[in-house]
Amino acid sequence: MIRKRDKTVLMVVTLVVATCIFFQLSFLWNSRSSFSEIAREKQDIEKHLQQMVMHEFQMHPFNSAAESSSNFTSTSTSQINHKTFLTTRRSCMQHYDLLMIVSSAPGNFKRRNNIRKTWAFERAFRPRWTTAFLVAKTQDKGVSNLLLEEDEANKDLVRASYYDHYWNQTRKIQMGFEWAVMYCNFSFLLKLDDDVFVHLRLIWSTLSSFSEIVRAELDVENHVKRIQLRELKMNQTTTSTTQIHHKSFLITRRSCMQHYDLLMIIASAPGNSERRKNIRKTWAFERSAKPRWTSVFLVAQTRDETVSNGLLDEDEAHKDLVRASYYDHYWNQTRKIQMGFEWAVTYCDFSFLLKLDDDVFVHVPRVLSFLSAPTTPKKMFYAGNHYRNPVPFRGGKWKVTYEEYNKTRYPDFCPGFGYILSLDVVRAFVDTFSSLPFFRLDDVYVGMLASKNGINITNNVGFEVPQYVCVPTKDTLVRHDVEEECQMKMFNLAIFPREGKWKVTYEEYNETRYPDFCPGFGYILSHDVVRAFVDTFSSLPFFRLDDVYVGMLASKNGINITHNVGFELLHPPQYVCVPTNDTLVRHDVGEECQMKMFNLAIFPRAPTTPKKKFYAGNHYTNPVPLRKGKWKVTYEEYSGTRYPDFCPGFGYILSHDAVRAFVDTFSSLPFFRLDDVYVGMLA
Repeated sequence: MIRKRDKTVLMVVTLVVATCIFFQLSFLWNSRSSFSEIAREKQDIEKHLQQMVMHEFQMHPFNSAAESSSNFTSTSTSQINHKTFLTTRRSCMQHYDLLMIVSSAPGNFKRRNNIRKTWAFERAFRPRWTTAFLVAKTQDKGVSNLLLEEDEANKDLVRASYYDHYWNQTRKIQMGFEWAVMYCNFSFLLKLDDDVFVHLRLIWSTLSSFSEIVRAELDVENHVKRIQLRELKMNQTTTSTTQIHHKSFLITRRSCMQHYDLLMIIASAPGNSERRKNIRKTWAFERSAKPRWTSVFLVAQTRDETVSNGLLDEDEAHKDLVRASYYDHYWNQTRKIQMGFEWAVTYCDFSFLLKLDDDVFVHVPRVLSFLSAPTTPKKMFYAGNHYRNPVPFRGGKWKVTYEEYNKTRYPDFCPGFGYILSLDVVRAFVDTFSSLPFFRLDDVYVGMLASKNGINITNNVGFEVPQYVCVPTKDTLVRHDVEEECQMKMFNLAIFPREGKWKVTYEEYNETRYPDFCPGFGYILSHDVVRAFVDTFSSLPFFRLDDVYVGMLASKNGINITHNVGFELLHPPQYVCVPTNDTLVRHDVGEECQMKMFNLAIFPRAPTTPKKKFYAGNHYTNPVPLRKGKWKVTYEEYSGTRYPDFCPGFGYILSHDAVRAFVDTFSSLPFFRLDDVYVGMLA
C-alpha cells in the first residue's frame, strides 16, 4: 500500500517538474522572438563563421592529417592568432615548388571551374604546384551555401571573415599571404586574378633558370664595375684619352652602370637648368635600386661663364649631363643628335633609345609598357609621330635653300620632340654619320639616316603635338610643348591619378610617386619575400590599392622587382587569343579565350598541320616486302613487289576523319597480319 502511494507521489512530482520546464521553455522562446533584427543578423554572421571554421576542421582535422604526412604544417587552432581576416586553417599536404593564389569574387563560380579545367588542372600523384582561390564572405545566402559545397568538393578555397568588395582587395592579399606562410610549404608564390591565362610550362622554365639569371646579372654587374673603375681614371669631361676616338663633338666619357630597357636622351640648352630640374623632379625621377630606364641631358658649350660654371656644379651633383665641345645654337641640333647617339652606343648598354626635347612630358610607365608589348619589334624600330612625304619649307623659321636641299620632298621622319629607336638602329645611324652630309634640321637628318639604312617608321598616336589642356589622354606617351606648371599637373594626373577608378586623395597618400610595383593580375614572390611581407603588415598602414600596397611592402623590405615581359597586359587592337613566345600570364582573358589559349599553349598545333586527312609518322617510302626473317611474307599472302607507303607501328598520328574512314574500310580490305603495313593499305 505504501509502495503504491510512493509511486503516485513520484508521478505527481514528475508532472509538476515537466510543467515548470514547459513554461520556462515557452518564456525563453517568447523572449527570443522579441530580439531585434540587428541582433539576429549578428547571430547569423557568427553562426555562419562558426560553420565555416567547423567545416574546415571536418575536412582536414589537424591530428589525423599530421599523422598522414610529414610535410603537414598544422598547429593547434588555439595556438594560432591570425593577423588578418583569415578563417581557413587547411594546410598544404606537401612542399610545392609553386603555390598559386588566385583572387576571386564569391560569385565567380564559372571562372574558378574554368581555371580548374584548364591551366590549373594537375593530375600528378605528387604535383610540383597547387592552386588556391582567395574568397571573402558574401551577404547572398545562396552564393554562401554554394561556396561551402564548392569547398567541400574541391578543397581549394581560402576564406576570409570580411565581406567581399573591390576596395577590400588588399585585405584579400594580406590573408592570402598569411595563409601561405602559416599553412603551406612552398618555394615561390604566384599571385593571380581569376581573369588570367597562365602558361605553366614557361613559368617552370622561368623559375628553374632563376639562379642562372642571378649569376648572369652578377657577372654583368662585375663587368660594368670593372669598366667604371677604368672610366674613373679619366676626367669625366675631357678628351685626354687615346683609347677611343669620337666621330662627333662628344667629350663626355661617363659610362652607364648597367643595362637599361630604355635610355632617354634629352636635348637641352645650357641655360635651361630650371627645365632640367623640373624634369628630374617629375617624369624622369627614378628611385629603384636597379631601374629599368635612365635619362641624360645633351648639353653643348656656352660663352656665358656663369652658366658654364653652373653646368659643372649641376653635373657634379646629378651626373646626368652629356657634354659636347661645340657652342650651343639652334642650328647645331644635328650635332647634338650625333654626339648623343654616339655616346649612347659607345658608353651605354640599352634596348631602346627615346630622344626628347626638354619641353615635353613623358608617360614613362606607358612607354615601357609599349616597348615590352609582344607586338613591338625589338629591332629595326623607329617610332614616333610619322610625317609622310613632307615638303621642304622655302621660307620661315625652317627655311631651307635649294643649295642645301634641292629635292621636292624630304624622306619620311618623326619630329624631333620625341621618337624611339632600337639599339641596332642607333648603331647603324652612328656608322652612317661619315657617309651622309650634315643637314641642320635634326629631325629631317634622322629621317635621312633612316632612309639610307632602309628603316621604316612606325606611327604612334601617343606622340602628341601641343594641346591646350594639361591633361594626358589615354594614348599619351610623349606630349610636346609642355610648360613647367603644366608638366607637374600632367605628371600628377598620369603617374599618380587623383581621379577616375583608382583615384587616391592626398589624405590617403600625399607623396608624388608610388614605389615601384607590379599590377595585381599577376606577380611571383619567393617564400622569404612573402614571409617578410607578412611580418611587415603590422608596421605598414593599410592602403586599399592592393598592387600598390605590395609595392610598398617590397620597398619597405628592400626588395627589388625583376621585370618580365611574360606578364602581358594587352588591349585591342593588340589583343588576340593566342599566347606569344613570352606569355607567362595574360590578363583580362574571357572563358572561351582562356580555353583556346590553354589548348594552343599546352597542346601546340602548327598552323601548317592539316586538320583533315592527316596521317603522320616516320614515313617508309616504297617499302619492299621481306621474304624471310621475322617479318617474312609469302607470295600467297602478298604478291606485289612493293608495299604501299606506311609508318612503322611504334607511333603515328591520324586525324579523326582518317580513323573514321579506316574503320569504314575494314570490311572491304582483306586482313593482313603486319599491322603497320595494314594501316598503310587502309591509307
